[in-house]
Amino acid sequence: MSIRIILFVAVTVMLVAVESVGTWIGNRHVKIEMEALSRQQLNVSALVLRDTLIEMMRMGVDDEDLHNLYARFRRMQGVRDLRVWVAPSVVRDHDLQTPHHIIDDRPEWIGLAQDSPRMFWQSDATPPTLRFLHAVLAEEQCLQCHVSAQEGDMLGVIDIDIDMSQVQQAVVHNQWEQQTIAIAELGLMLALLLLLGEWLVFRHLRHLREGMERMMSNGHTLVAIPGESGNEIGALISGFNRMAQRIRDLLLEQRNTIATQTQELSVLLETSHALSGAVDPLRSLDRLAENLTRASETAACQILLWQEGQEGRVLERQGRFPVRTLPAIADPAWATVRLNECPVIARILEERRHKVVERGEIVQLCDRQVLLLGGGRAALAIPLLSRSEVLGLVVLTEFRDADRAPITPRKIELCKAMVFQAGAALEDVRLHDRLVKQFNESALAMAEAVDKKSPWTAGHSRRVTQFALRLGKALGWEEERLELLRIAGLLHDIGKIGTPGAILNKGGRLDDAEFAAMRRHPVDGAQILGRMTPFKPIIPFVRHHHERFDGRGYPDGLRGTEIPIEARVLAVADAFDAMIADRPYRKAMSWNEALDQLHRGSGSQFDPGVVAVALTVFSDQAGDGWVVGGDDAE
Repeated sequence: MSIRIILFVAVTVMLVAVESVGTWIGNRHVKIEMEALSRQQLNVSALVLRDTLIEMMRMGVDDEDLHNLYARFRRMQGVRDLRVWVAPSVVRDHDLQTPHHIIDDRPEWIGLAQDSPRMFWQSDATPPTLRFLHAVLAEEQCLQCHVSAQEGDMLGVIDIDIDMSQVQQAVVHNQWEQQTIAIAELGLMLALLLLLGEWLVFRHLRHLREGMERMMSNGHTLVAIPGESGNEIGALISGFNRMAQRIRDLLLEQRNTIATQTQELSVLLETSHALSGAVDPLRSLDRLAENLTRASETAACQILLWQEGQEGRVLERQGRFPVRTLPAIADPAWATVRLNECPVIARILEERRHKVVERGEIVQLCDRQVLLLGGGRAALAIPLLSRSEVLGLVVLTEFRDADRAPITPRKIELCKAMVFQAGAALEDVRLHDRLVKQFNESALAMAEAVDKKSPWTAGHSRRVTQFALRLGKALGWEEERLELLRIAGLLHDIGKIGTPGAILNKGGRLDDAEFAAMRRHPVDGAQILGRMTPFKPIIPFVRHHHERFDGRGYPDGLRGTEIPIEARVLAVADAFDAMIADRPYRKAMSWNEALDQLHRGSGSQFDPGVVAVALTVFSDQAGDGWVVGGDDAE
């Protein structure tokens, strides 16, 4: 419900109550005044009547004169009836015949001699009547006739009934006039109160409500409500304006905080994505240095990593930003850092804690050139840590004054988080490199174990790998795919480790049983590799490298594109190396003869597309530059 309605109802009820009480009091006062006036007039009339009666009694008038006197008084205005009550003692003293009105034991006579005159309303009379009782008391001159009476005894009572209908009509008329005036006053007061309330209160409350609605509806906080100061409403509006201003400030601060946090999160995500998605995170260090520079709002960033040098371990600059803008950051003389020349850097790495270094703290030239790039004001140095050791150092350099570009705790924490990500990525690279090295060593060891079972196949696995990699590169394969092809080339004959040496070294034609044993080596190789998780991706290549393009190969009789392309490449490389090498049952073919055999087998034994590439690659080389067991195989 509207406060205006509530206030209107409350004020109306209050004013009606006040006016009603005032009217009742006024009417009561009028009634009392009229009763007092009537009492006074009646008392005078009763005294006149009493004195007249006493005088007439003294003169000895008869009853007719008394009745005429009563009749004259009854004709007075407002008198409905007049009765004169006679005391019993008067009847006895004068031997009167029993009159009609004799004072008896009625309650109205009790104490009347002491409480005269007495007046009271007769509510059961119609029209309303005011009854007036005035006691006639014995005085000294009355005792001559009333011998049994004493002075002050009540000889009679003058009983007058007054018609109060006109008085009541006057009271009602007066009440109606007062009510009319009260209603007019009430309406005027309500109108004035509403106008005053509208001017002093409601217009300000309306502005306040509209301002709050604007704030709540569309988030509009640029609300300033006008209002006069110096009163409660003004104080309320002033408080609301201060609240709105505070909300604006908080929202602005919150937006700035959210924007900053969003930017920081974006930088962290970008850094994480760049490091995790890179084949070699070392190549992403310049990008990391750029992100660190922008996140910290500093001038330059360097990333230095441990390297083994001729004089022991040194810090070598691997990433930087900007690359060429600052002369000191591009100076190769300070790209390598020896800790014995840079005590500040050595202490930071030893403590494994970040440090903000000011210009005045640096004494040694090495520290000044590396940390401050010769002329910086301050630097933030953060050790690049792995899970177990220090990998290097990240240096952020600032040239501007502290009041313009302070290195705040928030910037430090953000940079530490980014450096932590870089450390984790570099540690993963180290672990990956270690695993790859072990993996390659295992593959080479197994390949050599197979090749050494027969002097005729010495170096075969490495040469097949070399040929296959040249074909894969010519086909445009990526590094990861070439790496799988390399491992598959080294291990394509791993199944022969279970083939008897007599079969491998037999100088003549193999019989059916021996040939069946030889044909099992792709399946045996797949089973051996299947027990080692790192080799599972190459199992299809090893299993199917003896399949034929026309479907007459083994072990599964696959044909065409059913055969993995890597297996088709290995089939060409394996056959080519077998043709140009001596075997116990024949001499080696020439290079060109082997190429001619590949051409003849295109579309039947070999994939035509792979053969076309092989003819181009191998014909261009013509045997030159092919190093058996070279780096390609490694």
